[in-house]
Amino acid sequence: MPVLLSPPALAPVRLLVPPVLESWDAAGHPSRQRLGAYLDCVAALAPQAVVADGAPLALVLDVGLSREVALTSGGRDLDNYLFPLARRFGAGRFDAFFARKRHATHSTIAIGPAVVHGPGNAEQAEPLFSVRTSM
Repeated sequence: MPVLLSPPALAPVRLLVPPVLESWDAAGHPSRQRLGAYLDCVAALAPQAVVADGAPLALVLDVGLSREVALTSGGRDLDNYLFPLARRFGAGRFDAFFARKRHATHSTIAIGPAVVHGPGNAEQAEPLFSVRTSM
């Protein structure tokens, strides 16, 4: 039987700076410097959350964008927001990443133990929805 993971059951923390997309520019480029400063800010907000105690970790990122910014175009794919965080904290330490983007004045992040539903857990849960994509 498969295991279903849910986001951590804790309050998200408001980010002090807006999320920054992954940068493939050369080291020293302003976009890489912005990304590094953002990742340092996030790491300062959640140092105790990323502890290697063996529990499955999950990260939840809620990206708030201004109303003038389109949610479905412009290269602001959620994976481009999550990839730098996974690299910074160590993707292998996480069992799940959750993200959404919406029109909002701020962004939040939560990092903590994933809620496990499935074998060996008294609380069983069914997925709320599934998505199938095609080209």
